[in-house]
Amino acid sequence: MVFQQPEIGLYHRLVESARNRLAELELEYGIEKSMVDSIHSKLFGALRESYQERDRLRLLVQFRKGSTRALACGFQRPR
Repeated sequence: MVFQQPEIGLYHRLVESARNRLAELELEYGIEKSMVDSIHSKLFGALRESYQERDRLRLLVQFRKGSTRALACGFQRPR
């Protein structure tokens, strides 16, 4: 026995339409993501020196905190 589904053609068209729309949206997403990545790259390039200075200062503060704690505990550096 074979079942007949008259709406199967409609379902095939709806699925094909959804696939086409998904492909369009993926293309738009890729283009927009590329633009955002480009802007991020330009911002990083413009702020690179600031980031480096920030990181240098963070390391300095971390080192000095460690030294302060060590001195507070009575640790002496070898001479």
